[in-house]
Amino acid sequence: METLSDAIKNAMQHLQQGSLPEARGILHRLLATAPTHAEALHLAGVVELQAGAPQAAIGFLRRCVEVAPGVAFAWSNLGVAYNASGDFTNALACHEKTLALEPGNPVVLRNLGIALRYLGRHDEAMASFERAAGKTPDDPELRREIGDLLVDMGRPGDAVAHYARGLAANPRDTTGLHNRGYAFYRMGNAELAIQDYRAALKIDPRFARAMSSLAVVLNERGESAEAVDLLERAVQREPGNARFHNNLGIALDKLGRASEALAAYGRAIELDAGYAEAYANRGATLNEMKRHAQALADYDRAIELAPELPYNPGHRLHIQMHLCDWTGLEGRIAGVADAIAAGKLAAEAFVLCAVPVPPDIRRKCAELCARDVLRSTPIAAWDRPAYGHQRLRIGYFSADFRNHPVAYLVAPLAERHDRSKVETFAYSFGPDTGDATRKRLERAFDHFDDVRARSDADIVALARQHELDIAIDLMGHTTHARLGIFARRAAPIQAQYLGFPGTMGTSCMDYVIADETVVPPTDEPYYTERIARLPVTYQVNDLGREIAAEVPARTAVGLPERGLVFCCFNNKAKITPDVFSAWMRILAAVPGSVLWMVESEAIAAENLRREAKSRGIDPERLVFAPRVPLAQHLARVRNADLFLDTYHYNGHATTSDTLLAGVPGITCLGDAFPGRVAASLLRAVGLPELVTETLPEYEALAVRLAQDAGALRQLREKLERNRATEPLFDATRFARDLEALYARLHAARRDT
Repeated sequence: METLSDAIKNAMQHLQQGSLPEARGILHRLLATAPTHAEALHLAGVVELQAGAPQAAIGFLRRCVEVAPGVAFAWSNLGVAYNASGDFTNALACHEKTLALEPGNPVVLRNLGIALRYLGRHDEAMASFERAAGKTPDDPELRREIGDLLVDMGRPGDAVAHYARGLAANPRDTTGLHNRGYAFYRMGNAELAIQDYRAALKIDPRFARAMSSLAVVLNERGESAEAVDLLERAVQREPGNARFHNNLGIALDKLGRASEALAAYGRAIELDAGYAEAYANRGATLNEMKRHAQALADYDRAIELAPELPYNPGHRLHIQMHLCDWTGLEGRIAGVADAIAAGKLAAEAFVLCAVPVPPDIRRKCAELCARDVLRSTPIAAWDRPAYGHQRLRIGYFSADFRNHPVAYLVAPLAERHDRSKVETFAYSFGPDTGDATRKRLERAFDHFDDVRARSDADIVALARQHELDIAIDLMGHTTHARLGIFARRAAPIQAQYLGFPGTMGTSCMDYVIADETVVPPTDEPYYTERIARLPVTYQVNDLGREIAAEVPARTAVGLPERGLVFCCFNNKAKITPDVFSAWMRILAAVPGSVLWMVESEAIAAENLRREAKSRGIDPERLVFAPRVPLAQHLARVRNADLFLDTYHYNGHATTSDTLLAGVPGITCLGDAFPGRVAASLLRAVGLPELVTETLPEYEALAVRLAQDAGALRQLREKLERNRATEPLFDATRFARDLEALYARLHAARRDT
């Protein structure tokens, strides 16, 4: 018959061999007959620790120390179990009890340091680690723990030396390799981080945390396809890890796979209902899908859970504006501006386009965003001699080569470039939608490369293989931008154009292409780029845009048969209370008139109708037009009499579309690029008289024209003539101006 001593020896052998179920069975049978056997209780706790079940271990080990309170190693392992369970307060008490029984034990000192670290008592943790190091200076686990603490203390550079010392003692410490990789990542050295993550995975291909960490860096560097593959493997290994699902959602979203990203974020939230970052990320994807009400709920939850999470206040503000919910708007704008002034990542730069903030805040926001986007991508200098091509090689980079406002403007430019002077290259890292605009662009450029599955580094290598003279970023700080391409230097000259009305806030962008109206000389201090100005307007347009032949009757598009029709088809997020109040005063002064806007979510329309009623205007005088294909929209726009622009963020492509359709518009000159575009366009089409400088002037002009049918008719006739003669819709002239600008930029670099 097996004695208790034999049973303990047998269980110990199974434990040492890793046969945990067998060891567990022996110990459970023993404890059934001897429930207070201290050694059996201790071994049962150790089995559960090795099995990754710290709560079960705590149950056995607490019973053990009750039976044998003077056994130091039992207290030590109970402390380890508490550490593993995240209960660092009880862990600390156990480690202190162990040291009282066995002073100076280096393993216990290390474990005490771990508990202190997680309790935020960093100086005490370091003192405990240093005491342990005095006894076991080359203990690899201790060196790793010191490194982890130093990373927590914001000293990743110092941490690297400790990781290196530990890895010298144990080169196959995959956790040490992973954690040193994270320290390199925190230092901004993505290359060394990737090396360590890959080294850890080479030793242990099943190391899910290394898969996830590697994927995060690769995704930031534009290598999203590999990132998705790694994260899908990590999720398979650890399906209950909420962070892995969240990271998978981020990578999927970057590849344009929004529905799959939503599912990944949803799974992360199911696993961890308090996961603020997952709520924020899902909110961003819902926003991109124009599901703004749902996005708002997610942002509110994220802010409730983690008020300091980067970008969230700005995201929340932007969603609120999409929904035309102006409750507390001034306070939110001021809060975001104050946070940015304090150096906090409170908003993405694009959010500030639509709100009144000082110009230095716009620049600082762009700088903070660029620094964050490029935190794992050092900015490279051009390291090659200038090319000597007979024709300038110009590369255009975008995720929006499809049915998109930027693409509508770029297509005529690509078609009209003078092939004796320039050779054009397109690099598309957005979806291939196969629509008519996409096909037009594929034909229009000399070379069209679909690079969406390639990393930023691979795209730069391709651009350098093509020997670009100038690289043009058509994205700026907008969704799916890939600033990492330009940080790595795709060309000796890099400029941003058309996609983003403001500064990029980074030295990797040499120029912003603009004009005298949108960026006057007085605004240059608010740009990190040099200003490359075109002679008339910065926006390219042409008369060749398709407009449906049949103009529908007013009643067919929901308009009254009589009365003046004001229109504004700008994005709802551009509508602010000040300009809306001006519109309502205009409607009040022009009886029978209506304001025609584009339809969006029902809640936005409800909010605008409520705001109209609060200003004394019948809500039925707001008419909402459903979205239709652009050619049909341009035809129906002709039913409008006068376009009323938004203020802080004008209509850009929307304004030129409305002018193309033959409808004159009024704008008020804003104080920054986003609010000065319509003025540039109106001046370029020969209608400078429609540019006002204050909202009272804007209102007065709108009312005067609305009440003078003859003046409005003459204005419309003037626009009809000017469309064919003035520069705005002369794409060929624009192309020549832009090519001359490119030549000047190239010559300036060549001569330096």
